[in-house]
Amino acid sequence: MKKNGFFRGFKIFGGNLIAIALLGLVIIGSLLLGIGTYFLGFAGFFYIFNVEYDSLYYLLLFLIFFFILSYFTKLIAKLSLIIFGPYLKTKKRFIGMKFILITFALWLAIFIIDEMMVEITVPIWTEVLGALLLSIADTAFKGKMKKIVIIKKK
Repeated sequence: MKKNGFFRGFKIFGGNLIAIALLGLVIIGSLLLGIGTYFLGFAGFFYIFNVEYDSLYYLLLFLIFFFILSYFTKLIAKLSLIIFGPYLKTKKRFIGMKFILITFALWLAIFIIDEMMVEITVPIWTEVLGALLLSIADTAFKGKMKKIVIIKKK
């Protein structure tokens, strides 16, 4: 029986198990590193701008709600960009409108969660600045702009 692929160098079952366990640990470690970086980034941003929160638990809860709500608000922003995209004549206007809509969607998510949670008090200018920074980071990490294909009737 010839083994192909990743497990071909392992002769025993224990080697396969160790390889799978190590691969799982690498994946879990990278996910935790990403989540921890995002959490500490928000904690540092909130510390710099004197945002008041009762405990780190409420900050974590704030971030979880932010992830969920921002997904839906960004989805609505992207759908509205698809609807209004044909009316924007140049690529510069399209990119500008996308940036404005994503920034507004992120601010809306932060604002709604701030108003819902009594344990965290975020000033309005900090909400806007945070949404603006997240929108800049979102644009910077996307790389190329995805083109929206619009089928025109002939």
